[in-house]
Amino acid sequence: MREQAIILYNYLKDNIDKYNSCKISNHKISLDLSINTRRIQVLLLELEHNNKISRLKGYKRIIKVL
Repeated sequence: MREQAIILYNYLKDNIDKYNSCKISNHKISLDLSINTRRIQVLLLELEHNNKISRLKGYKRIIKVL
């Protein structure tokens, strides 16, 4: 589960500029995730809290539309 959160973090980091430059809608984001997105959000916040990842501006906004 933790590894999947890191994969998601890296995906968002790589694509954050694209998402920040356009309106985000549910049908434009297609991530093949088989786990609960709320759980991913909790893991991202946990990783951030533990200083294992740096804060990524905008990732919470992206997670909300998944």
